[in-house]
Amino acid sequence: MKILATMLAFLAPLRCLAWQGTALRPSRGAFSPLRLASTAEAATPDAPATPKAPPKVAPVPVNFNQAIEATYAGAAAAMADGKQLLEVEFPPLSTDLMDSPDCSAEMVAKANVRLAVDLATKFVVEKGLKVAIMVPDNPELEQAVDQVGSDEPFPNVKLHCLVPTVGEQQSLGDLFAGIFGKGRGKVVPVAEADVYILTTFTCQELPQLEDLHLQDPAKTIIFLNLKLDTLRGDLGLPAFPPKDLQYRFLSRVLPVYYLRVRSYAKNVNRPPYLVSYQGALFRSYPSYWQTMLDVGQGKYKCVNKDAARPNLGAFKVQLGDALGLGDEGAVNTFFRQGYKFSTWWEDDVEKEEHSDWRN
Repeated sequence: MKILATMLAFLAPLRCLAWQGTALRPSRGAFSPLRLASTAEAATPDAPATPKAPPKVAPVPVNFNQAIEATYAGAAAAMADGKQLLEVEFPPLSTDLMDSPDCSAEMVAKANVRLAVDLATKFVVEKGLKVAIMVPDNPELEQAVDQVGSDEPFPNVKLHCLVPTVGEQQSLGDLFAGIFGKGRGKVVPVAEADVYILTTFTCQELPQLEDLHLQDPAKTIIFLNLKLDTLRGDLGLPAFPPKDLQYRFLSRVLPVYYLRVRSYAKNVNRPPYLVSYQGALFRSYPSYWQTMLDVGQGKYKCVNKDAARPNLGAFKVQLGDALGLGDEGAVNTFFRQGYKFSTWWEDDVEKEEHSDWRN
């Protein structure tokens, strides 16, 4: 018995070591730092599928050629996704010219016509499509033709007016209807066109753009530099179209290329006491909405990314937070920003029939 007890006492530590080795040895299929290179071998049938990679963050263009290239790419991607109403918004002139007191509406209109021709040419060359560049009426059509030298500045690219003038087909009743925000004249679609590019239209003429879509629903319509955010602000005012136009029509317009620069100033309780800053809300479909902080010398830094379009108040706060200018407490926030810092068309989500304009 003494010999048996001695043998058991001798084997006990060995059993303990054997148990410990088993517990520490990784089982088959378990995670091991030595097997990171063979992830396929470690996968199990119940492992979740790899999530879809998010869209790449698009860079801000540095010249108009890059802007046109990115605009075409975004529009083509949206068309492939079945979208027909597309918004394109970016400064048509350089920053110095846009900020100059000598910059006139005529200069901006001419720049937009040139950009429309450049964009239309891309659709012809890359996709073989026929493009109609639409301006509101005959006088503006004559100016555009004089500017580019022809009503067909490139094969399969042609300039048209959307409605006739008073001297031809527009009635006196149509003219008075235009004064009271109901549009004026009868819209004339272009049967042979595959794509419309609309430019130099005003808020009063937005109902005509809806009419063009209703008459020619299978065609792609691109709203080029119409400043739809500004035009939305006039809806519902006396002699302007009603807000319903946003809910049923403009809410369908998908921003495929959007670069809107905004400037702000804020009082602070330390030197320099007044901080001026600016940034851009930027989106190139199908990438994120990006809040870009102007860091000087024409360069921007992305400080926030959103899958959905941020409202203007949130955009301003994101820029301020990036500069360390956040409000100090809820009371200061209330007195500095007020009860609301968003617009009615940003708030009326439940009234919208579509949400493409936010996506």
